Amino acid sequence: MQKHARMLAEMRQLCCMQLPQALLIPEFLRFLGQCVPSLATAAVFLDDSGNVERLYSDNLSLLRAGRQFAEEHANSKDEEAAWGHGNLTQFVSKGTVENAWYVDSIMTRSHYYNQVVRPFGIRHQMRAGFHTKTGVSGALFLARDVSAGRYLGRDEAILSSVLPYLRHSANDIPRDDSVVALGDEGLIITDLRGTIRHMDQRAEVLLSLAGNGRFDISPTIEDIVMSLAQDLALIRRGQRARPPQRHLHASAGTFVFRGRWLSASRMRDDDLVAIGVRQLVPTIVKAASAMRFLPLSERQRQVCLGIVDGKTFAQIATHLKVSESTAIDYARTVYEKLDVHSRDQLKARLLDSVTLS
Repeated sequence: MQKHARMLAEMRQLCCMQLPQALLIPEFLRFLGQCVPSLATAAVFLDDSGNVERLYSDNLSLLRAGRQFAEEHANSKDEEAAWGHGNLTQFVSKGTVENAWYVDSIMTRSHYYNQVVRPFGIRHQMRAGFHTKTGVSGALFLARDVSAGRYLGRDEAILSSVLPYLRHSANDIPRDDSVVALGDEGLIITDLRGTIRHMDQRAEVLLSLAGNGRFDISPTIEDIVMSLAQDLALIRRGQRARPPQRHLHASAGTFVFRGRWLSASRMRDDDLVAIGVRQLVPTIVKAASAMRFLPLSERQRQVCLGIVDGKTFAQIATHLKVSESTAIDYARTVYEKLDVHSRDQLKARLLDSVTLS
């Protein structure tokens, strides 16, 4: 039990370090396989259309077989029959932990069984979906052979306990295009008690906006900073804590606070904590802000906002009470002025620009 507690603490710490996915997930799977002994562990990430975008596993042969299956059959009727209760996308959307299956007669007729299960002697599998509106979506898989026995309730509990941290690690800027970061991230440095030791200029601006114009730090923000520092201290000790991320809704938008350690060493009383803060605003708001400095007419600005909002030229034309061809002409002029050649390039030009408040 002490070993499991230590491994769980390591996984939680790992998810709070804001590592790139390619570095985070292999280490996460390694720890998970030690907490819940398995023949193989794997993580699947889906793109916005529900297709398998990235696949990780601690078993290279199984990884190759999984990639081949994902390319040929993922989310197909064949996979749905193999699972017996829905395909990968349907499962991920539920965001649950399941003691998924043991091999039965239905599965043995599937491509999934013949390509992934039978060659590796897999008999039992447990899986967990994770999906948030402001993050990525995917699933974790753990597999055992006949000799290891089925997964038990304690195994499900371990998997459930680490899911919030995995969500936290990939839950910074939303991917649904409804909101976007406005400007750079601000940085706050605190001690383990939450006492602020330093903040950069961007953080000062953001904290003022989050406090609705206050020049000093509001009690609400002080509580957020203190709770993040306390969470990180608890996680490092292996104790129960929330993932170190908080959202604050204010008139200037939503502010996301995320905590991480400045040192990966064993915790000392003088350790410091870094807290990043970002301001999120509706996509349309940032696009409109960026256009203030561009040589566009009012009609051209309206066309830009329609494109950023995902509207078709027919919908934009209806809104502007002009013909569709006229709306397209406006867009062509915008493209020429801004030296872009597609909707995606236009959105990147408007949304990737830094517009400080």
